[in-house]
Amino acid sequence: MTLDLDAGRRSAGAGPPAGAGEVHRPWGGAPNPLGLTELDVATGMVLGAVEPDPWPETADDPLTAIEGVARDLLGRGRCVVAFSGGRDSSAVLAVLLRVARREGFDEPLAMTARFPGDPDSDERGWQEHVAGQLGVRRWEIVDPGT
Repeated sequence: MTLDLDAGRRSAGAGPPAGAGEVHRPWGGAPNPLGLTELDVATGMVLGAVEPDPWPETADDPLTAIEGVARDLLGRGRCVVAFSGGRDSSAVLAVLLRVARREGFDEPLAMTARFPGDPDSDERGWQEHVAGQLGVRRWEIVDPGT
């Protein structure tokens, strides 16, 4: 669908706008490398569908692929993991620690935010259990707002 913002300014009977049936140039011909429409910009949302990049071809099993990413991250120097003690952050921390220990990298820093004023967010017991099981040596706990 093409929006024609000049349609109301044409005189009656003037016929279709120039380039009818073609894609309208948003922003008066300014560069538009993402191909956004004026409607996309006006609503602040991309409303069309974009084909995702294909998954890279690899013969690696998922753990090997994740360890490859971990190796790249650890090889850059300091590595910090937002560690809540939940499944996702625990798995990420476990893989990074495994690769660091096996390949001689500095271990990542586990960073945990605790909110003492919110008892519903207290995951301290689970965080300490996971950190103990993983043998975390570098763990910083912060209390935001205090």
